[in-house]
Amino acid sequence: MTIDQIFALARASEFQPFSVVTNSGTRYHIKTRDHISFGPAQTLAKARKAPWFVVWTDDLIARHVAVDNVSSIEPANPQRN
Repeated sequence: MTIDQIFALARASEFQPFSVVTNSGTRYHIKTRDHISFGPAQTLAKARKAPWFVVWTDDLIARHVAVDNVSSIEPANPQRN
C-alpha cells in the first residue's frame, strides 16, 4: 500500500468509507473524508510524500499511521459505520 493509493481512496469523487488495517491488527474506520488527513506535500505533485497520515476518531483523537505499518485497506463494514 502506498500513500498515493490511500490518498486516492480518501479523495475519490464518490467517497466510499473504508478501514485501514495495520500490521498489528488495529482497524481505523474512515467514515468520511474528515476522518483522514495528509500533510500538505500530498497535494503537490513533485513534493516529497510524507511516510504517514493522520486518522481522526469520532472523539477527535488523532492517530498518526505510518504507511509502512498498513497491511491492508478494506471496504467499510456497513454495520460498523
